[in-house]
Amino acid sequence: MIHFKKIRWKNFLSTGDSFTEILFDKSPTTLIIGENGSGKSTMLDALCFSLFGKPFRSINKSQLFNS
Repeated sequence: MIHFKKIRWKNFLSTGDSFTEILFDKSPTTLIIGENGSGKSTMLDALCFSLFGKPFRSINKSQLFNS
């Protein structure tokens, strides 16, 4: 079984040049909630891209990274 400690990214989809980090090892379970447009799907896309090389949603790889 895989246990994630944290996920961290920047310049991915709508996030900017500063790192976004989510810690998963603070408690046995983690619930991701937030307003529309707060980055929940971006977090899932970043996690899937790091594991499988493709985002969770149907997004072209050229659209994933911003500079």
